[in-house]
Amino acid sequence: MNMRLLTVCLLLLSAAVFAADAPTRVACVGDSITEFSGYPAHLQKMLDEHAKEKGRYEVKNFGVSGSTMLSRSEKPYVQQRQYRQALEYRPQLVVLMLGTNDSRRAGPNTFQYIGEFVPNAVALIKSFVDLPSKPKVFVCLPVPIARTGNWGLNKENLVAGVLPGVRKAAEESGAALIDMYTPLLDREEWFPDNVHPQGEGTKAIACVAFRALTGIEPPIWLTPPPRTVTGPNLLANPGAEEGLSQWIARGGKMELVQAPVHTGRNAVKLTGRTASWHGCGQDVTALLNLHGPGAYLFRCHLHAASPDDKISATVTLMLSEGGYPSSRFEPFSAEKWTQLTAIHRLHWKAERLREAVLYFQTQGNGDVIVDDLELIKAVE
Repeated sequence: MNMRLLTVCLLLLSAAVFAADAPTRVACVGDSITEFSGYPAHLQKMLDEHAKEKGRYEVKNFGVSGSTMLSRSEKPYVQQRQYRQALEYRPQLVVLMLGTNDSRRAGPNTFQYIGEFVPNAVALIKSFVDLPSKPKVFVCLPVPIARTGNWGLNKENLVAGVLPGVRKAAEESGAALIDMYTPLLDREEWFPDNVHPQGEGTKAIACVAFRALTGIEPPIWLTPPPRTVTGPNLLANPGAEEGLSQWIARGGKMELVQAPVHTGRNAVKLTGRTASWHGCGQDVTALLNLHGPGAYLFRCHLHAASPDDKISATVTLMLSEGGYPSSRFEPFSAEKWTQLTAIHRLHWKAERLREAVLYFQTQGNGDVIVDDLELIKAVE
């Protein structure tokens, strides 16, 4: 083999090795739901887990707040620098989710140009399809607009004009269609401002994208928990019917009371609290190690001891490897029992948890009565 041929072979081999080592580039294109929700970061975690190593996929966020699919608006996506950057990125996979801002009727009125939505969308999709990297483009039905919307965005316009426009554009361009609308429908708790999904809602978007890109289910511990969980209570002595056995105080002093009670004969009163985080509950380390990671419901009922106390509280799981998954803070008083409920998907990296405590904590001081502590694992 002559020297020139050997050099050519080595260059080709080096190029092949480099190509094999190069990550698969994923471009997330969209408006503020892409830019700020965090779903691209969740998608990166899922793809890393899928590949069993970091670096096999590279997810980049090219979202632009307020941008539209329509070219005749105050902020067309195709006129933004992130659009040019997305093209220059030469992605191999594109997740394109625009259309929410095209539903706007008021100040500025974007929806008046909805008749131009399909040709504008087809042109945008084809600008990615025609890249030298020949990416597979996934165009998404946008997520729902909750309740009455916000910033002039209109859920009726979204359903009547934008969703059919996205479907038609995907059909005409040959792009794959992802339905982001249906999985987030009727999940208003994920839309605190009626428009932008947060928390588990962003995980839901990433899950749908992951399924489309890979054809498989995402790692279960990275997916949102189910809406409801039913099953047996894993706790022993959850209502203190057998005295204070199993119960522990995290600051303050516990005592049994017979009134008020939520159910049964007894409840637990915590007195002498000197910090708002002081609460009581049960050590659940052995239970979680026995039943393993998964979706769990945890719940308790609280009652203020004094009519003068107005307190807010949350029910919390303190995990040595996994943080403090909690319910929302809810106000409670001495007028009635208040139920606190949380559903979280729990996962820990260590083989076994060193410590896990289920308890309540508050914003505000005062004596608190707690009853009917629950820990339920979902059957999946």
